[in-house]
Amino acid sequence: MSHPTAIVFPATRSVDSRRLVVRNPTKETFAVKIPTSSDRLEVTPTCAIIEAGRSQHFRVTLSEPKMILGTEGCYLVVMCRPVGTLPSEAYEVWFETPYGRDTEVARKISVVKSLGYCAFETIMDLPGQASGVFGYWSPTTALDDSDTLTARNVESDTFTAPVIDEVDTANDSLNSNGMEAAGDIFQDSPDTLKNVAVPKYGWIRKFVDRAFPQATDNIETTAFPCGSS
Repeated sequence: MSHPTAIVFPATRSVDSRRLVVRNPTKETFAVKIPTSSDRLEVTPTCAIIEAGRSQHFRVTLSEPKMILGTEGCYLVVMCRPVGTLPSEAYEVWFETPYGRDTEVARKISVVKSLGYCAFETIMDLPGQASGVFGYWSPTTALDDSDTLTARNVESDTFTAPVIDEVDTANDSLNSNGMEAAGDIFQDSPDTLKNVAVPKYGWIRKFVDRAFPQATDNIETTAFPCGSS
């Protein structure tokens, strides 16, 4: 993978050009645009669609005679995003806009002048530092779900809870061990004053009498099946 940091021009006062080759070795088709930081640095074409396994040549022309040798006088930014992640009518706006998101910046390439050897061609591979994954804004047929698993039912491979029958309900209602334990904790707490004149668990009986005044008159006897206790 090639990720250049600079395009080097010879130290001349005349207008000169270099070639930037942007390759797409991925399986995605990318929309590419290349804005520049100065009017004296021109890129032709300014945008392109690069299909998977293809490349695009861009002509970079510099017309800055007063640039100091070895310093960054200006720069260009290669920006890209996968095709299909924007509505079709939004790409024209995206191509004409000289800025974008940080996730779309594939590479910032400086332009410098040098007295030494200056390569005519600079090669860069996509997506560089840009994100190759974006959310899709509209339905698309470009997705391949052949290597994924479909969602499974949330109840798959689980056991349902056993049904509570009437006998179990009756046994639970007659079992007062839990209520007695709660009463013992409350009465024996050192933080609670204990009234010795009140019978044990009297507060529970008063509460039941007030809430259910007829509860003692409507007690039903439950007959258990043979063999149960």
